[in-house]
Amino acid sequence: NTERKLYFANGSILHVTGADSILNAHLGSQLHGLFMSEFQRTHPLIWDYLRPIIRRNPNAFAAFNFTSFGKGHAYKLMQANLDNPLWFCRKLTVDDTKDHDGNPIFSAEQIEEERQSGMDEELIQQEYYCNDDVAVKGTFFSEHLQTAEQEGRIVSGLDIYPGLPVHTSWDLGSRDTNSIWFFQVVGSGDNQQFRYIYHFDYNYGSIDFYISQLLKVQHELGFSSYGHHFMPHDVSQTEWTSGKSRLATLQQKGLKVTTVPRMRVIERVQVARANLRYCWFDKERCKNGLEALAVSRAKYDENLKAFTADEVHDWASHASAAFQYGHVGWQDSYNKPALQKQVTYARMRR
Repeated sequence: NTERKLYFANGSILHVTGADSILNAHLGSQLHGLFMSEFQRTHPLIWDYLRPIIRRNPNAFAAFNFTSFGKGHAYKLMQANLDNPLWFCRKLTVDDTKDHDGNPIFSAEQIEEERQSGMDEELIQQEYYCNDDVAVKGTFFSEHLQTAEQEGRIVSGLDIYPGLPVHTSWDLGSRDTNSIWFFQVVGSGDNQQFRYIYHFDYNYGSIDFYISQLLKVQHELGFSSYGHHFMPHDVSQTEWTSGKSRLATLQQKGLKVTTVPRMRVIERVQVARANLRYCWFDKERCKNGLEALAVSRAKYDENLKAFTADEVHDWASHASAAFQYGHVGWQDSYNKPALQKQVTYARMRR
């Protein structure tokens, strides 16, 4: 119960753990088998992190199960390996799954009862029929990203302007994932572009570690300087261990930190949505960030049968929040009337 492990007489160990805690953990090389349950809800980097360990052992295996969750990383992994002889892939809907006596796990009558009780049809298609074409219910940005894809604003090798500053937006967590977006702003008004050139996630890093990452990205991408580093309001809170705020520490390291005003999630989301039509993304360097934006979503209240104004806190919420902070911070710095307009609109729709 303490270690979440079972030790067997032959020396084997079965370890049950939360997938996100695996990132940056030291697992060693003796992993012989891996089961990823609800893979669609885990961080997409986890399989990339574990893949070399499985590959190192010729007898090791990896197994994944998931229900349809749009066309996220789980769907893409399956599609990439449908014709791979080293992989076994199978999609089973509610019509295909039976118990040992050949009876349906869920009958057609039960599905209809779900409909009549108010379950959304798209959610039924997603959960019971593994429909990959249904947009994930309650997502904040999935439709906007589809539009960006169709309009050619998600591209490979997005141009970087070496003479323009690169701004960053952060979601901070001392015991959680820190997520950072790197972007340049070109033009103004309706011709303005927010050009996202890089995205970075990491767990449990020190401030010195993140400073080194900023320098590393600058060196790799070849731009001349940083501009704003947009961070949430709690960067100003004093930490018990040091007696100083992270803001003071970061400023001592030479960062130009711009604190983002505090807002409710739905208000930040609305500001980011309004700006998404001006956003461009590098497809490869922002891969995991784009995956996160596609599935970040509102919490669902089972009693009210409705989505709330709060965000589901999972692997995707960190990149989503960092993206939101960047747009709120930019508008607060350069276009307060537009910011107030979007916040008012969000409050009216609550």
